[in-house]
Amino acid sequence: MTPHAPDDVIPGVVLDASGAQADSAGPGRGWAITANWGKCAVDGEALTYLTQPDAGNPRAVPVVVRVVPISGVTGLATVTVTTLSSRPFDQDRLSAVIRAADPRMARAVAVSPFTIYPVNAGFSPESTASGNTLLLGEAAGLTNPFTGDGISNAIRSAEIAAQAVKEHPDDPTRIADSYRAGLRSAFVGYFQSSRHAIRHYHLSWRVLSSSATSDHPFFRQSHRAALLGGSIAHESLRAARSATDPVRLHLAPFTLACNEVVVRRISAEWPLLATHTLSGRAGVHRGIRPSALLAGALMSAGADPELRHASVAAAIELALLGALAHSVPASEAGSPGRGVDWRYASSVIAADYLLAAATDVLTAARPDLAGAFAAWLVSLVTLRAEHAVESLFESFFEFPARIGAHLADADDATVSAMREFGRACGRLFLLAEDRAFLTGRGSRLDTNLAGALAAGLTGLPVRSGLRTEQEIHYRRHTLIDELETAVTRQLRAADEMLAGVSAARCQRVLEYFARALAEPGIALDEEEIR
Repeated sequence: MTPHAPDDVIPGVVLDASGAQADSAGPGRGWAITANWGKCAVDGEALTYLTQPDAGNPRAVPVVVRVVPISGVTGLATVTVTTLSSRPFDQDRLSAVIRAADPRMARAVAVSPFTIYPVNAGFSPESTASGNTLLLGEAAGLTNPFTGDGISNAIRSAEIAAQAVKEHPDDPTRIADSYRAGLRSAFVGYFQSSRHAIRHYHLSWRVLSSSATSDHPFFRQSHRAALLGGSIAHESLRAARSATDPVRLHLAPFTLACNEVVVRRISAEWPLLATHTLSGRAGVHRGIRPSALLAGALMSAGADPELRHASVAAAIELALLGALAHSVPASEAGSPGRGVDWRYASSVIAADYLLAAATDVLTAARPDLAGAFAAWLVSLVTLRAEHAVESLFESFFEFPARIGAHLADADDATVSAMREFGRACGRLFLLAEDRAFLTGRGSRLDTNLAGALAAGLTGLPVRSGLRTEQEIHYRRHTLIDELETAVTRQLRAADEMLAGVSAARCQRVLEYFARALAEPGIALDEEEIR
Protein backbone atom coordinates (compact mmCIF):
# COMPACT_ATOMS: atom_id res chain seq x y z
CA MET A 1 0.00 0.00 0.00
CA THR A 2 1.42 3.36 -1.01
CA PRO A 3 0.04 6.54 0.52
CA HIS A 4 -0.62 9.56 -1.62
CA ALA A 5 1.61 12.59 -1.60
CA PRO A 6 1.53 14.83 1.49
CA ASP A 7 -0.85 17.20 -0.29
CA ASP A 8 -3.58 14.61 0.22
CA VAL A 9 -3.22 14.71 4.00
CA ILE A 10 -5.79 16.93 5.70
CA PRO A 11 -3.75 19.26 7.92
CA GLY A 12 -4.68 20.74 11.26
CA VAL A 13 -5.41 24.45 11.40
CA VAL A 14 -2.91 26.66 13.19
CA LEU A 15 -3.22 30.43 13.59
CA ASP A 16 0.49 31.04 13.11
CA ALA A 17 3.49 29.24 11.70
CA SER A 18 4.65 27.82 15.01
CA GLY A 19 2.10 24.95 14.87
CA ALA A 20 3.22 21.56 13.53
CA GLN A 21 1.32 18.54 12.33
CA ALA A 22 0.89 16.08 15.18
CA ASP A 23 2.83 12.81 15.31
CA SER A 24 0.73 9.66 15.45
CA ALA A 25 2.20 8.37 18.72
CA GLY A 26 0.49 8.91 22.03
CA PRO A 27 -3.02 8.77 23.55
CA GLY A 28 -5.82 9.65 21.17
CA ARG A 29 -3.61 9.35 18.06
CA GLY A 30 -4.19 6.96 15.22
CA TRP A 31 -4.80 6.64 11.48
CA ALA A 32 -7.53 6.93 8.88
CA ILE A 33 -7.23 5.11 5.54
CA THR A 34 -9.58 6.01 2.68
CA ALA A 35 -10.15 4.60 -0.82
CA ASN A 36 -12.97 3.94 -3.27
CA TRP A 37 -14.22 0.35 -3.28
CA GLY A 38 -16.32 -1.48 -5.85
CA LYS A 39 -18.79 -4.36 -5.50
CA CYS A 40 -20.36 -2.74 -2.39
CA ALA A 41 -23.96 -3.98 -2.23
CA VAL A 42 -25.17 -1.15 0.02
CA ASP A 43 -27.95 0.21 -2.26
CA GLY A 44 -27.35 3.85 -1.41
CA GLU A 45 -27.22 3.33 2.36
CA ALA A 46 -24.31 4.74 4.34
CA LEU A 47 -22.88 2.36 6.94
CA THR A 48 -20.91 2.90 10.15
CA TYR A 49 -19.46 -0.25 11.71
CA LEU A 50 -17.75 -0.35 15.11
CA THR A 51 -15.74 -3.52 15.68
CA GLN A 52 -16.63 -5.80 18.54
CA PRO A 53 -14.02 -5.57 21.35
CA ASP A 54 -11.58 -8.47 21.45
CA ALA A 55 -12.65 -10.47 24.50
CA GLY A 56 -9.17 -11.90 24.91
CA ASN A 57 -7.14 -8.75 24.41
CA PRO A 58 -7.86 -5.78 26.69
CA ARG A 59 -5.20 -3.75 24.83
CA ALA A 60 -6.96 -3.97 21.46
CA VAL A 61 -7.96 -0.64 19.90
CA PRO A 62 -11.31 0.39 18.36
CA VAL A 63 -11.67 0.16 14.60
CA VAL A 64 -14.44 1.97 12.72
CA VAL A 65 -15.43 1.29 9.10
CA ARG A 66 -17.52 3.91 7.27
CA VAL A 67 -19.03 3.20 3.87
CA VAL A 68 -20.50 6.15 1.92
CA PRO A 69 -22.04 5.26 -1.49
CA ILE A 70 -20.98 7.39 -4.46
CA SER A 71 -24.10 8.86 -6.03
CA GLY A 72 -24.98 7.61 -9.50
CA VAL A 73 -22.51 4.70 -9.58
CA THR A 74 -23.90 1.30 -8.60
CA GLY A 75 -21.72 -0.67 -6.22
CA LEU A 76 -19.13 2.10 -5.74
CA ALA A 77 -18.50 3.64 -2.33
CA THR A 78 -15.89 5.61 -0.43
CA VAL A 79 -14.66 3.49 2.47
CA THR A 80 -12.74 4.89 5.44
CA VAL A 81 -11.17 2.77 8.17
CA THR A 82 -10.22 4.68 11.33
CA THR A 83 -8.19 3.13 14.12
CA LEU A 84 -6.38 4.51 17.16
CA SER A 85 -3.42 2.22 16.54
CA SER A 86 0.29 3.04 16.52
CA ARG A 87 0.59 2.08 12.83
CA PRO A 88 -1.85 2.00 9.89
CA PHE A 89 -3.15 -1.44 8.87
CA ASP A 90 -1.48 -3.26 6.03
CA GLN A 91 -3.56 -3.98 2.93
CA ASP A 92 -4.48 -7.55 3.84
CA ARG A 93 -5.75 -6.65 7.30
CA LEU A 94 -7.56 -3.60 5.97
CA SER A 95 -9.40 -5.70 3.35
CA ALA A 96 -10.34 -8.30 5.96
CA VAL A 97 -11.76 -5.67 8.31
CA ILE A 98 -13.83 -4.02 5.57
CA ARG A 99 -15.25 -7.30 4.22
CA ALA A 100 -16.13 -8.49 7.72
CA ALA A 101 -17.89 -5.24 8.63
CA ASP A 102 -21.15 -6.11 6.87
CA PRO A 103 -22.35 -9.00 4.65
CA ARG A 104 -22.96 -6.45 1.90
CA MET A 105 -19.23 -5.69 1.83
CA ALA A 106 -18.12 -9.35 1.57
CA ARG A 107 -17.09 -9.06 -2.12
CA ALA A 108 -15.79 -5.48 -2.00
CA VAL A 109 -12.51 -4.65 -3.73
CA ALA A 110 -10.40 -1.49 -3.73
CA VAL A 111 -10.55 0.40 -7.03
CA SER A 112 -8.47 3.49 -6.20
CA PRO A 113 -5.20 4.24 -4.41
CA PHE A 114 -5.29 4.49 -0.63
CA THR A 115 -4.97 7.80 1.18
CA ILE A 116 -3.45 7.49 4.66
CA TYR A 117 -3.48 10.37 7.10
CA PRO A 118 -2.88 10.66 10.85
CA VAL A 119 -5.81 11.09 13.23
CA ASN A 120 -5.27 13.32 16.21
CA ALA A 121 -8.01 12.84 18.81
CA GLY A 122 -5.73 13.66 21.72
CA PHE A 123 -7.57 16.87 22.67
CA SER A 124 -6.65 18.59 25.91
CA PRO A 125 -7.83 22.19 26.50
CA GLU A 126 -4.61 23.15 28.27
CA SER A 127 -2.49 22.46 25.17
CA THR A 128 -4.62 24.43 22.67
CA ALA A 129 -3.26 27.92 23.40
CA SER A 130 0.25 29.19 24.00
CA GLY A 131 1.41 32.79 23.72
CA ASN A 132 -0.11 34.20 20.56
CA THR A 133 -0.98 30.80 19.10
CA LEU A 134 -4.38 29.09 19.10
CA LEU A 135 -4.61 25.55 17.77
CA LEU A 136 -7.82 24.66 15.92
CA GLY A 137 -9.34 21.51 14.51
CA GLU A 138 -7.03 18.55 14.08
CA ALA A 139 -4.02 20.53 15.32
CA ALA A 140 -5.89 20.80 18.64
CA GLY A 141 -6.68 17.07 18.64
CA LEU A 142 -10.32 17.65 17.71
CA THR A 143 -10.72 14.74 15.30
CA ASN A 144 -13.64 12.42 16.06
CA PRO A 145 -11.89 9.45 17.74
CA PHE A 146 -14.49 6.97 16.50
CA THR A 147 -14.95 8.09 12.89
CA GLY A 148 -11.93 10.18 11.90
CA ASP A 149 -14.09 13.17 10.94
CA GLY A 150 -12.85 16.61 11.84
CA ILE A 151 -14.40 19.36 9.73
CA SER A 152 -17.36 20.06 12.03
CA ASN A 153 -15.13 20.24 15.10
CA ALA A 154 -12.68 22.47 13.21
CA ILE A 155 -15.50 24.90 12.39
CA ARG A 156 -16.74 24.77 15.98
CA SER A 157 -13.28 25.51 17.39
CA ALA A 158 -12.82 28.35 14.87
CA GLU A 159 -16.08 29.95 16.02
CA ILE A 160 -15.00 29.67 19.65
CA ALA A 161 -11.61 31.19 18.78
CA ALA A 162 -13.22 34.04 16.84
CA GLN A 163 -15.53 34.81 19.76
CA ALA A 164 -12.59 34.84 22.19
CA VAL A 165 -10.65 37.25 19.96
CA LYS A 166 -13.71 39.47 19.49
CA GLU A 167 -14.30 39.71 23.24
CA HIS A 168 -10.65 40.41 24.20
CA PRO A 169 -8.95 41.88 21.09
CA ASP A 170 -6.00 43.43 22.95
CA ASP A 171 -5.33 40.80 25.61
CA PRO A 172 -3.70 37.53 24.40
CA THR A 173 -3.85 36.00 27.87
CA ARG A 174 -7.60 36.51 28.17
CA ILE A 175 -8.09 35.30 24.59
CA ALA A 176 -6.30 32.06 25.46
CA ASP A 177 -8.26 31.61 28.71
CA SER A 178 -11.59 32.28 26.96
CA TYR A 179 -10.71 29.90 24.13
CA ARG A 180 -9.75 27.09 26.51
CA ALA A 181 -12.94 27.61 28.52
CA GLY A 182 -15.08 27.48 25.37
CA LEU A 183 -13.39 24.30 24.17
CA ARG A 184 -13.70 22.71 27.60
CA SER A 185 -17.43 23.37 27.69
CA ALA A 186 -17.94 22.03 24.17
CA PHE A 187 -15.61 19.05 24.02
CA VAL A 188 -14.09 17.83 27.29
CA GLY A 189 -16.47 14.99 28.07
CA TYR A 190 -16.59 13.88 24.45
CA PHE A 191 -12.85 13.61 23.79
CA GLN A 192 -11.96 12.23 27.17
CA SER A 193 -14.18 9.28 26.32
CA SER A 194 -11.80 8.28 23.52
CA ARG A 195 -8.85 8.11 25.88
CA HIS A 196 -11.04 6.42 28.50
CA ALA A 197 -11.99 3.76 25.96
CA ILE A 198 -8.36 2.75 25.48
CA ARG A 199 -6.83 3.41 28.87
CA HIS A 200 -9.62 2.21 31.15
CA TYR A 201 -10.78 -1.23 30.09
CA HIS A 202 -12.30 -0.07 26.79
CA LEU A 203 -15.44 1.01 28.64
CA SER A 204 -16.80 3.43 26.05
CA TRP A 205 -15.97 1.05 23.22
CA ARG A 206 -17.62 -1.93 24.88
CA VAL A 207 -20.78 -0.03 25.78
CA LEU A 208 -21.16 1.31 22.24
CA SER A 209 -20.44 -2.04 20.63
CA SER A 210 -22.64 -4.18 22.89
CA SER A 211 -25.62 -1.83 22.53
CA ALA A 212 -25.35 -1.18 18.78
CA THR A 213 -28.75 -2.75 18.06
CA SER A 214 -30.60 -1.19 21.01
CA ASP A 215 -33.39 1.35 20.53
CA HIS A 216 -33.33 2.43 24.17
CA PRO A 217 -32.88 6.22 24.55
CA PHE A 218 -29.90 5.87 26.90
CA PHE A 219 -27.94 3.84 24.36
CA ARG A 220 -29.17 5.72 21.30
CA GLN A 221 -27.96 8.97 22.84
CA SER A 222 -24.64 7.30 23.75
CA HIS A 223 -24.16 6.36 20.10
CA ARG A 224 -25.12 9.79 18.86
CA ALA A 225 -22.85 11.56 21.34
CA ALA A 226 -19.84 9.37 20.52
CA LEU A 227 -20.26 9.12 16.75
CA LEU A 228 -21.81 12.52 15.99
CA GLY A 229 -20.82 14.62 18.97
CA GLY A 230 -18.84 17.21 17.05
CA SER A 231 -21.55 17.90 14.50
CA ILE A 232 -24.15 18.15 17.25
CA ALA A 233 -21.99 20.60 19.18
CA HIS A 234 -21.66 22.74 16.06
CA GLU A 235 -25.42 22.57 15.40
CA SER A 236 -26.06 23.53 19.02
CA LEU A 237 -23.91 26.63 18.64
CA ARG A 238 -25.80 27.67 15.52
CA ALA A 239 -29.13 27.14 17.28
CA ALA A 240 -28.00 29.25 20.23
CA ARG A 241 -27.39 32.17 17.86
CA SER A 242 -30.56 31.70 15.83
CA ALA A 243 -32.76 34.76 15.46
CA THR A 244 -35.80 32.53 15.96
CA ASP A 245 -34.63 31.53 19.44
CA PRO A 246 -34.25 34.81 21.38
CA VAL A 247 -35.18 33.36 24.77
CA ARG A 248 -32.00 31.27 24.77
CA LEU A 249 -30.06 34.54 25.00
CA HIS A 250 -31.43 34.96 28.53
CA LEU A 251 -30.60 31.37 29.47
CA ALA A 252 -27.26 30.72 27.71
CA PRO A 253 -24.95 31.88 30.56
CA PHE A 254 -26.87 29.75 33.06
CA THR A 255 -26.94 26.58 30.93
CA LEU A 256 -23.24 27.00 30.09
CA ALA A 257 -22.47 27.23 33.80
CA CYS A 258 -24.54 24.07 34.32
CA ASN A 259 -22.47 22.36 31.61
CA GLU A 260 -19.27 23.33 33.38
CA VAL A 261 -20.44 21.76 36.64
CA VAL A 262 -21.35 18.52 34.85
CA VAL A 263 -18.03 18.33 33.01
CA ARG A 264 -15.97 18.93 36.12
CA ARG A 265 -17.92 16.40 38.17
CA ILE A 266 -18.19 13.36 35.90
CA SER A 267 -15.96 13.69 32.82
CA ALA A 268 -12.81 12.31 34.45
CA GLU A 269 -14.52 9.22 35.88
CA TRP A 270 -17.04 8.44 33.15
CA PRO A 271 -16.64 10.91 30.29
CA LEU A 272 -19.08 9.27 27.89
CA LEU A 273 -21.91 10.23 30.24
CA ALA A 274 -20.94 13.90 30.13
CA THR A 275 -21.70 13.98 26.42
CA HIS A 276 -25.37 13.21 27.09
CA THR A 277 -25.80 16.55 28.83
CA LEU A 278 -23.47 18.52 26.56
CA SER A 279 -24.44 17.24 23.13
CA GLY A 280 -27.44 14.94 23.33
CA ARG A 281 -30.37 15.74 21.06
CA ALA A 282 -32.84 16.45 23.82
CA GLY A 283 -33.24 20.20 23.97
CA VAL A 284 -30.40 21.19 21.62
CA HIS A 285 -32.61 23.15 19.22
CA ARG A 286 -35.21 24.67 21.49
CA GLY A 287 -33.57 24.78 24.90
CA ILE A 288 -35.90 22.35 26.69
CA ARG A 289 -33.37 21.04 29.16
CA PRO A 290 -34.43 20.98 32.83
CA SER A 291 -31.75 23.61 33.52
CA ALA A 292 -33.64 25.97 31.19
CA LEU A 293 -36.88 25.37 33.11
CA LEU A 294 -35.14 25.98 36.43
CA ALA A 295 -33.56 29.16 35.05
CA GLY A 296 -36.96 30.37 33.89
CA ALA A 297 -38.46 29.69 37.30
CA LEU A 298 -35.57 31.58 38.91
CA MET A 299 -36.94 34.66 37.10
CA SER A 300 -40.34 34.30 38.77
CA ALA A 301 -39.51 36.93 41.38
CA GLY A 302 -38.31 39.38 38.73
CA ALA A 303 -34.52 38.90 38.85
CA ASP A 304 -32.13 37.25 36.40
CA PRO A 305 -31.11 33.63 37.18
CA GLU A 306 -28.02 33.68 39.41
CA LEU A 307 -25.14 31.50 38.20
CA ARG A 308 -24.54 30.23 41.73
CA HIS A 309 -27.66 28.07 41.28
CA ALA A 310 -26.17 26.29 38.25
CA SER A 311 -25.01 23.45 40.52
CA VAL A 312 -28.63 22.73 41.47
CA ALA A 313 -29.56 22.58 37.79
CA ALA A 314 -26.59 20.27 37.10
CA ALA A 315 -27.66 17.94 39.92
CA ILE A 316 -31.18 17.73 38.48
CA GLU A 317 -29.90 16.96 34.98
CA LEU A 318 -27.54 14.28 36.28
CA ALA A 319 -30.39 12.71 38.25
CA LEU A 320 -32.69 12.68 35.21
CA LEU A 321 -29.98 11.08 33.10
CA GLY A 322 -29.62 8.49 35.86
CA ALA A 323 -33.37 7.88 35.74
CA LEU A 324 -33.12 7.38 31.98
CA ALA A 325 -30.34 4.82 32.46
CA HIS A 326 -32.44 3.05 35.12
CA SER A 327 -35.22 2.64 32.58
CA VAL A 328 -33.20 0.11 30.56
CA PRO A 329 -35.24 -3.11 30.88
CA ALA A 330 -33.75 -6.50 31.75
CA SER A 331 -34.74 -7.62 28.25
CA GLU A 332 -31.84 -5.50 26.97
CA ALA A 333 -29.36 -7.99 28.44
CA GLY A 334 -27.02 -9.33 25.78
CA SER A 335 -24.23 -11.86 25.42
CA PRO A 336 -21.47 -11.48 28.02
CA GLY A 337 -18.02 -10.44 26.84
CA ARG A 338 -15.05 -11.31 29.08
CA GLY A 339 -17.63 -12.49 31.60
CA VAL A 340 -19.63 -9.23 31.61
CA ASP A 341 -22.90 -8.30 29.93
CA TRP A 342 -21.59 -4.84 29.02
CA ARG A 343 -24.89 -3.50 27.71
CA TYR A 344 -27.09 -4.11 30.73
CA ALA A 345 -24.34 -3.83 33.34
CA SER A 346 -23.24 -0.46 32.01
CA SER A 347 -26.76 0.95 32.27
CA VAL A 348 -27.12 -0.21 35.89
CA ILE A 349 -23.68 1.07 36.89
CA ALA A 350 -24.22 4.33 35.03
CA ALA A 351 -27.60 4.90 36.69
CA ASP A 352 -26.24 4.36 40.19
CA TYR A 353 -23.17 6.49 39.48
CA LEU A 354 -25.21 9.37 38.06
CA LEU A 355 -27.64 9.41 40.97
CA ALA A 356 -24.73 9.40 43.42
CA ALA A 357 -22.98 12.19 41.49
CA ALA A 358 -26.21 14.21 41.41
CA THR A 359 -26.62 13.88 45.17
CA ASP A 360 -22.98 14.85 45.73
CA VAL A 361 -23.29 17.99 43.57
CA LEU A 362 -26.56 19.05 45.20
CA THR A 363 -25.50 18.54 48.80
CA ALA A 364 -22.18 20.33 48.24
CA ALA A 365 -23.92 23.36 46.72
CA ARG A 366 -27.16 23.54 48.72
CA PRO A 367 -27.25 21.16 51.71
CA ASP A 368 -30.53 22.78 52.77
CA LEU A 369 -32.17 21.20 49.69
CA ALA A 370 -30.87 17.69 50.38
CA GLY A 371 -34.14 16.52 51.95
CA ALA A 372 -36.31 17.77 49.09
CA PHE A 373 -33.90 16.34 46.52
CA ALA A 374 -33.82 12.93 48.21
CA ALA A 375 -37.62 12.86 48.39
CA TRP A 376 -37.79 13.64 44.67
CA LEU A 377 -35.38 10.82 43.82
CA VAL A 378 -37.45 8.40 45.88
CA SER A 379 -40.59 9.49 44.04
CA LEU A 380 -38.88 8.90 40.67
CA VAL A 381 -37.92 5.37 41.70
CA THR A 382 -41.41 4.67 43.04
CA LEU A 383 -43.19 5.99 39.97
CA ARG A 384 -40.83 4.04 37.75
CA ALA A 385 -41.54 0.83 39.66
CA GLU A 386 -45.28 1.47 39.41
CA HIS A 387 -45.04 2.14 35.63
CA ALA A 388 -46.87 5.44 36.22
CA VAL A 389 -45.39 7.06 33.12
CA GLU A 390 -47.48 10.26 33.08
CA SER A 391 -46.79 10.95 36.76
CA LEU A 392 -43.12 10.18 36.16
CA PHE A 393 -42.85 12.82 33.44
CA GLU A 394 -44.81 15.28 35.57
CA SER A 395 -42.25 14.77 38.33
CA PHE A 396 -39.36 15.24 35.88
CA PHE A 397 -40.51 18.80 35.18
CA GLU A 398 -42.32 19.72 38.39
CA PHE A 399 -39.23 19.58 40.59
CA PRO A 400 -36.98 22.04 38.68
CA ALA A 401 -39.91 24.47 38.29
CA ARG A 402 -40.76 24.33 41.99
CA ILE A 403 -37.17 24.52 43.21
CA GLY A 404 -36.40 27.40 40.86
CA ALA A 405 -39.24 29.46 42.31
CA HIS A 406 -38.15 28.52 45.84
CA LEU A 407 -34.56 29.61 45.18
CA ALA A 408 -35.88 32.91 43.79
CA ASP A 409 -37.71 33.55 47.09
CA ALA A 410 -41.00 33.80 45.20
CA ASP A 411 -44.21 34.01 47.21
CA ASP A 412 -46.28 30.90 47.94
CA ALA A 413 -48.78 31.57 45.16
CA THR A 414 -45.97 31.82 42.58
CA VAL A 415 -44.28 28.66 43.86
CA SER A 416 -47.59 26.83 43.56
CA ALA A 417 -48.11 28.18 40.03
CA MET A 418 -44.60 27.07 39.04
CA ARG A 419 -45.25 23.62 40.47
CA GLU A 420 -48.43 23.17 38.45
CA PHE A 421 -46.75 24.61 35.37
CA GLY A 422 -43.98 22.01 35.71
CA ARG A 423 -46.52 19.20 35.89
CA ALA A 424 -48.26 20.55 32.81
CA CYS A 425 -44.89 20.60 31.03
CA GLY A 426 -44.37 16.94 31.88
CA ARG A 427 -47.72 16.00 30.38
CA LEU A 428 -47.05 18.21 27.37
CA PHE A 429 -43.67 16.62 26.70
CA LEU A 430 -45.10 13.09 26.94
CA LEU A 431 -48.00 13.88 24.61
CA ALA A 432 -45.73 15.53 22.05
CA GLU A 433 -43.25 12.63 22.16
CA ASP A 434 -46.05 10.11 21.66
CA ARG A 435 -47.27 11.99 18.61
CA ALA A 436 -43.70 12.18 17.29
CA PHE A 437 -43.42 8.39 17.57
CA LEU A 438 -46.54 7.96 15.43
CA THR A 439 -45.76 10.63 12.83
CA GLY A 440 -42.09 9.77 12.35
CA ARG A 441 -40.91 13.21 13.44
CA GLY A 442 -37.75 13.39 15.52
CA SER A 443 -38.13 12.23 19.11
CA ARG A 444 -36.34 14.25 21.81
CA LEU A 445 -35.82 10.96 23.63
CA ASP A 446 -33.92 9.86 20.50
CA THR A 447 -35.77 6.58 20.07
CA ASN A 448 -38.71 5.11 18.18
CA LEU A 449 -42.04 3.60 19.25
CA ALA A 450 -40.55 0.14 19.76
CA GLY A 451 -37.79 1.52 21.99
CA ALA A 452 -40.21 3.69 23.99
CA LEU A 453 -42.60 0.75 24.54
CA ALA A 454 -39.77 -1.51 25.72
CA ALA A 455 -38.49 1.15 28.12
CA GLY A 456 -41.94 2.17 29.37
CA LEU A 457 -41.38 5.78 28.26
CA THR A 458 -44.61 6.29 26.33
CA GLY A 459 -48.17 6.94 27.45
CA LEU A 460 -49.72 5.33 24.37
CA PRO A 461 -50.62 1.99 26.02
CA VAL A 462 -52.56 3.74 28.79
CA ARG A 463 -54.17 6.23 26.41
CA SER A 464 -55.22 3.66 23.79
CA GLY A 465 -55.56 0.47 25.83
CA LEU A 466 -53.23 -1.16 23.29
CA ARG A 467 -49.99 -2.90 24.22
CA THR A 468 -48.12 -3.82 21.07
CA GLU A 469 -46.50 -1.72 18.38
CA GLN A 470 -48.64 -3.40 15.72
CA GLU A 471 -51.92 -2.67 17.54
CA ILE A 472 -50.95 0.96 18.09
CA HIS A 473 -49.97 1.45 14.45
CA TYR A 474 -53.30 -0.01 13.37
CA ARG A 475 -55.02 2.91 15.14
CA ARG A 476 -52.26 5.34 14.22
CA HIS A 477 -54.29 8.03 12.43
CA THR A 478 -56.98 8.22 15.11
CA LEU A 479 -54.36 8.45 17.85
CA ILE A 480 -52.46 11.20 16.03
CA ASP A 481 -55.61 13.34 15.89
CA GLU A 482 -56.37 12.67 19.55
CA LEU A 483 -52.83 13.59 20.57
CA GLU A 484 -52.87 16.82 18.58
CA THR A 485 -56.04 17.87 20.40
CA ALA A 486 -54.53 16.88 23.75
CA VAL A 487 -51.29 18.80 23.08
CA THR A 488 -53.25 21.95 22.17
CA ARG A 489 -55.40 21.64 25.29
CA GLN A 490 -52.37 21.05 27.54
CA LEU A 491 -50.48 23.99 26.06
CA ARG A 492 -53.45 26.23 26.82
CA ALA A 493 -53.52 24.92 30.39
CA ALA A 494 -49.80 25.64 30.82
CA ASP A 495 -50.34 29.24 29.65
CA GLU A 496 -53.18 29.67 32.14
CA MET A 497 -50.92 28.54 34.98
CA LEU A 498 -48.50 31.34 34.12
CA ALA A 499 -51.20 34.01 34.25
CA GLY A 500 -50.64 34.58 37.97
CA VAL A 501 -46.88 35.14 37.60
CA SER A 502 -46.18 38.88 37.70
CA ALA A 503 -42.62 38.82 36.28
CA ALA A 504 -43.04 39.53 32.56
CA ARG A 505 -39.71 38.03 31.46
CA CYS A 506 -40.39 34.84 33.41
CA GLN A 507 -43.74 34.54 31.66
CA ARG A 508 -42.14 35.04 28.24
CA VAL A 509 -39.35 32.52 28.85
CA LEU A 510 -41.66 29.84 30.21
CA GLU A 511 -44.32 30.37 27.53
CA TYR A 512 -41.57 29.82 24.99
CA PHE A 513 -40.41 26.75 26.92
CA ALA A 514 -43.90 25.25 26.80
CA ARG A 515 -44.19 25.87 23.06
CA ALA A 516 -40.80 24.25 22.55
CA LEU A 517 -42.15 21.18 24.33
CA ALA A 518 -45.27 21.17 22.17
CA GLU A 519 -43.63 21.79 18.81
CA PRO A 520 -43.29 18.12 17.71
CA GLY A 521 -46.90 17.54 18.72
CA ILE A 522 -48.63 20.35 16.81
CA ALA A 523 -47.76 22.74 14.02
CA LEU A 524 -46.87 26.15 15.46
CA ASP A 525 -46.38 29.36 13.55
CA GLU A 526 -42.89 30.83 13.92
CA GLU A 527 -44.36 33.80 15.78
CA GLU A 528 -45.86 31.44 18.36
CA ILE A 529 -42.44 30.18 19.45
CA ARG A 530 -40.70 33.53 19.61
